[in-house]
Amino acid sequence: MNTSLTVPAPTSITVSDVIEAKLPVAYEAAQKAIAECYRMDECKGWADKHAALASYARQANDDSLRVYAVRIQDRAVRRLGELAKQFEPNPGARTDLGPAPTRGSVAEDAGISARQLKTAVRVANVPESDFERQVQSDDPPSVTALANQGKASAPLKPRNGKAAWDALNDLNVLARHVEHGDARIVASLISRDRDRQALRQKIAVVDAWLDRLVVALS
Repeated sequence: MNTSLTVPAPTSITVSDVIEAKLPVAYEAAQKAIAECYRMDECKGWADKHAALASYARQANDDSLRVYAVRIQDRAVRRLGELAKQFEPNPGARTDLGPAPTRGSVAEDAGISARQLKTAVRVANVPESDFERQVQSDDPPSVTALANQGKASAPLKPRNGKAAWDALNDLNVLARHVEHGDARIVASLISRDRDRQALRQKIAVVDAWLDRLVVALS
């Protein structure tokens, strides 16, 4: 999926612009439909209580509306972060129209708080393949969970330097081993369920670390 976005020439955005911003037609229709469902409980007036009970049970077990809503919000926050990242975070050179807008000034003009901006940028930091895999899952993560994944690592302190170099060397060794290795053969060497579970836990630790490394590199 191509997520490249083009930012037009800087213009002043006001809170009023955000409030009056046009929403997609399908989005507005969905809002109205859900609001109508919330306002009117059709089942409440049904004479057939068994049918009403069955309908309530089906609604209670249906998670599709929540899943779709989470996906829409996740994608909206990520797009916001992608746009924000196209502005420099700190003041830069002046333009013919005055000082060049910064990430913070654009967000402030649009009524976006510093916290919302930071969250959006962090969500945009999550590698696209990881983001799509999670958002398209049966249980998409919340915006907060995605933002936690996109946190930039703190700068390395001198005392962590050796450990960092050791990790980089180990990563190079691992890459050489797995480049032409067959994962199925490695898996066949582990026969006991307990050992397989322990290996899965180690893989999860490595996988999470690699995700953080990808974010830091970007």
